[in-house]
Amino acid sequence: MTKLTESAPTVPVDLNPPAPGEPQPRGRLAIQNWMLGFLTLVCATYVLYMLRGVLLPLILALLVSLGFKPMVRALTARKVPVAISIVLVFLAVVAIFALLSTILINGVNAFANAAPIYEEKIVRWLGVSSSWVRDVLGRLGLEEYALQPADAVNLSAVARFVAGSLGGILSATGDLILASLYLIFLLMGSQTFPAKLKAAFRPEVSSRVAAALESIDANIRRYLTAKTLISLVTSVIVTIILLAFGVDFAIFLGLLTFILNFIPNIGSFIATVFPALVALLQFESFGLALVITALLVVVQNVMGNLVEPQLMGTSLDLSPLAILLSLIFWGWLWGLWGMILAVPIMSLVKITCENVEQLRPIAILLGSGPPGNQRR
Repeated sequence: MTKLTESAPTVPVDLNPPAPGEPQPRGRLAIQNWMLGFLTLVCATYVLYMLRGVLLPLILALLVSLGFKPMVRALTARKVPVAISIVLVFLAVVAIFALLSTILINGVNAFANAAPIYEEKIVRWLGVSSSWVRDVLGRLGLEEYALQPADAVNLSAVARFVAGSLGGILSATGDLILASLYLIFLLMGSQTFPAKLKAAFRPEVSSRVAAALESIDANIRRYLTAKTLISLVTSVIVTIILLAFGVDFAIFLGLLTFILNFIPNIGSFIATVFPALVALLQFESFGLALVITALLVVVQNVMGNLVEPQLMGTSLDLSPLAILLSLIFWGWLWGLWGMILAVPIMSLVKITCENVEQLRPIAILLGSGPPGNQRR
């Protein structure tokens, strides 16, 4: 008898693909949709990068308008005309931005002036360290270790770093000025936008869009309010500690703490390390620098791990991985401002995806809880 052998199943090959007018197979459509989505994402990333000078102040102004919109409503409820209410809020925002910019610029200038003093201390420390290393290696009979401290710290490199930091802060100040101009138009447009939305779409569509916008507005405002309050209290406590020990640039470092605390995870770490390094270089005492660092760590942990969860709860409902990826992406795309705006932007994306049926799987992936807990 002839022994039959099993053969591997064959995959049918479509030798007659559908004509342009005929319907496409489901699998092919799925692949085409994914490829189209990927190309759209690449193009959108390029546009966001090229237009960062315009879009960044606009998004910043949008977030600021969400925070100050209740103030406009409170003033109008007290019979203050809308135009005057908007002007008052605008002046308050400009005053805050001007104060922040002044402290930042003065702090960077002071740091630039003190750079040679810190450089001299670093060179001296490196000289002592290199002498100690040479002695240890000589006792072990190894080749003598050579290090020129003056070559390790270059004043011109420090000057370039300070100049670059000052330029970045001046650029951020320009973004704040442009954001202030955008703000007044956003506040004016927000007064008539709900009526325009109802007139532009069918009732069921307008109600759904209005509900999505209201959810975005409420969640981001809650996040910004809580985060601003926590960052402000943290920066005030840090400033008091630094002033009590006589650390240089205490107010500037306190403002940096306020700004950096808006960056999830790594912001509080940088806000602790930088003052600790300044204290170490200023006092040249590891013990005193360690005490200051310990106090700053306690403040950051109490505010970040105990107070912040109580104020925020799970309002944004974002997974830690989504926050980390958003932090990396927007930091790469827009720098420091992108890292500060990463969480509000990701929250906006998630809430938008929740209200679009085709994008709801993305909202589930971005959420912090199991799929059953996602908002519908």
